[in-house]
Amino acid sequence: MTPPFVPVLQTSTIVARTAATWCFDRATTLVVMRGRVWITIDGAANAPDAPSGGDWFLPAGAMLRLAPRQPMVIEAAGAPGEAAAVSLHADAVPLPRWLAWVMRVGRQLRVSTPDGGRCAGA
Repeated sequence: MTPPFVPVLQTSTIVARTAATWCFDRATTLVVMRGRVWITIDGAANAPDAPSGGDWFLPAGAMLRLAPRQPMVIEAAGAPGEAAAVSLHADAVPLPRWLAWVMRVGRQLRVSTPDGGRCAGA
């Protein structure tokens, strides 16, 4: 049986003319939700499907997969005053078996009770 996974998601807004340096412990997929971003990656990637060094200009809807511990600089590349929004999807993290069981029981309680798993008298 495959262990359950919980995806990690973070959404960030990048203000125009502001650069940020990011580096993640796990492989991460960056999705441009709005605007356009300029990404600079130094050196070679640690994973075969991750980009190597250089500058990347990504429009809205574009995705970029980053290797673990691959530093990058990101900046909004649109017109002055135009911000960009990106969502970051880190590789899934396996849950401990006991925690997965507790979460599964909690979901079942929410579905099976008329008050959605809350105590009616509380």
